[in-house]
Amino acid sequence: MPLVFNPRTGLFEEKRYTHPPSIISFNLADGNDSVFSGFEYRLKWEAQEFDRICIDNVDCTNRSEYKLTAVGNGKVTHILTAYNECGESSLALNLTIINHPTIEFTATRNKLKLGFDETTKLRWKVVNSKRVEICYNDITRPVDDQGEIIVSPTETTIYTIHATALDGRTIIESSQKIELHKPSSVVFDIDKKFTIPGIPVIVSWKVKNAKRVELLGKGEVELSASEVIELEKETTLKLIVEDNFGVTEYEKVVHMLPMPQIKALLVPTPMLEQQIKLHISQPRLNLNLRFPIFSFLPQNINIPKLNLPMHVSLNNELLPTSINNILRITKRILKLFSFKWIK
Repeated sequence: MPLVFNPRTGLFEEKRYTHPPSIISFNLADGNDSVFSGFEYRLKWEAQEFDRICIDNVDCTNRSEYKLTAVGNGKVTHILTAYNECGESSLALNLTIINHPTIEFTATRNKLKLGFDETTKLRWKVVNSKRVEICYNDITRPVDDQGEIIVSPTETTIYTIHATALDGRTIIESSQKIELHKPSSVVFDIDKKFTIPGIPVIVSWKVKNAKRVELLGKGEVELSASEVIELEKETTLKLIVEDNFGVTEYEKVVHMLPMPQIKALLVPTPMLEQQIKLHISQPRLNLNLRFPIFSFLPQNINIPKLNLPMHVSLNNELLPTSINNILRITKRILKLFSFKWIK
């Protein structure tokens, strides 16, 4: 048998084929006939009795597939050529490069308050599509490529825009999840709005449906609790509550009063506009004093003159000062005379 050159081995070998290569298939790896511009795609083939294979003059003999990136849009043709010692065989693959669909889908609000009948607006814009649909709660209905609707779900709902590409087969989608949550409820209070240094303030709170609660300066705290705080100056107490709708701050202001100072008070003498008659009864002293009877010999005696404050009568009513005077005078008389007691 004649020798032929084998380009794969670089040697002259005996002729092995009696006819040119046979190409069985040449297509896209995913079986479609269109590709999206800007996307990568893969070409696959099947051939028999070949020594060398090329795609668009690129040697692919030792490859199982050929990867390319679609550029632009429109028609494109790839040619597969198989070679052997008897000749060559070729097969063309015609593809369509199309633009990939794009979806802009937004919601004005993704979280609504449960039980408040709140609404949100859904907006969408789709390009490069054959058909557009909106789907939610097992409902699917066609819509325009561009539009908006206002929805008010009663439970957490996922809204999805389905867009069918220009190839009629590829479907892309974009979703918006609208969540419904109970809003947080907060009771934040202090036992006094005014205080003085050294007198503590009791701050209390009760929070529901919150993710996190913080008392400024004290860190994270329980949903319901109280705290005794001593302040030295006017202070704004803040309770920071985080729920599904964000962070909210609640404030209470405690005002500080100055320490009281006590000063002496001068009270003026009251002016009496009306005369008051006061009657004070003097004590009545009923005394019955028995003086001794003096017996003495007659002689010339100069009886001293006594300066009595008043005429004394033993049977008269006497003031206490008069009694003292009488007793004092009596002692003086007894010293001047010799006497004897007469019983």
